[in-house]
Amino acid sequence: MEILKKAKRVDIIERKLKKDLGKLEKKKKRELIEFEDEANKEREELFGKIKEEEAKINERQQEEKNNFEEEFEENFAKLNIGSSPEILDLERKKESIVKQKNFKEAQIIQNQIEEIKNKLEEKWNKETKEKKKTNELNKMNKKHFNEKKALKAKNENRNIELENKIQKKKNEIEQKYLNKEKQLKTNLINQKIQILKYNQEI
Repeated sequence: MEILKKAKRVDIIERKLKKDLGKLEKKKKRELIEFEDEANKEREELFGKIKEEEAKINERQQEEKNNFEEEFEENFAKLNIGSSPEILDLERKKESIVKQKNFKEAQIIQNQIEEIKNKLEEKWNKETKEKKKTNELNKMNKKHFNEKKALKAKNENRNIELENKIQKKKNEIEQKYLNKEKQLKTNLINQKIQILKYNQEI
């Protein structure tokens, strides 16, 4: 008779455990679904930020390409031909002659200066300018490439960090419910022991 009572009590607590485990599993699934929804929101937010940064850098780089010709002409295409040693020497001679009021000779020297300037400018336009323009264009393209490469690496790291954060949180949730499941099963074992102990004492 006592054996039947014991078996019945064990059956009751086992059925309760099964029911509690079922509730626990449903609760875990709900929490994981809510967590995944939040994680997807974080992914979408990061994706939006990345796309915005990519759009900004593309826009800026395109603007730099569009302005390249004009900025090159302003910053690099003008040769400081006035600093040529030959021209500087002629300028000094001209100043000396002007002081002597020999304006005819000064005009001849001025014509020489203009001729030298024109030759230097022509040489600059044919040779140096194109080489310098190509170098500057290559520098700009390399800078743009490195900027996009750095942004890509940065965004890959951000994605990895986010996924690691999400996975860590998910693991914590699953571990929390695993611990609860273990505790329920431990409680069942303790209750069985108490039943057996009670019957032995009787």
